[in-house]
Amino acid sequence: MNITEKTIISRHENPLASNLDGEVIMMDPEDGNYYNLNRIGSVIWEFLEKPAAFDDICREITSRFDVTEEVCRQDAAEYIEKMHEYGLMKIEN
Repeated sequence: MNITEKTIISRHENPLASNLDGEVIMMDPEDGNYYNLNRIGSVIWEFLEKPAAFDDICREITSRFDVTEEVCRQDAAEYIEKMHEYGLMKIEN
């Protein structure tokens, strides 16, 4: 999947999520799987309260963490693609 700066990312409506000590814990009631998001994953999930462009997600991450834009874009794209595979996020080009 090709994620660009204008790709719109959104949460899938199925998972139940709760913030616990700065990390999001999730359960997908459809398949019964549990997920524990790390700090950056949790920031992405919280930021996606409303759908957002990939560029905006990366801007949020680089403003909060000591990471270069290039590394952020690569890691965030991989993370979002994995979350999409799990059925937790939607990707719209």
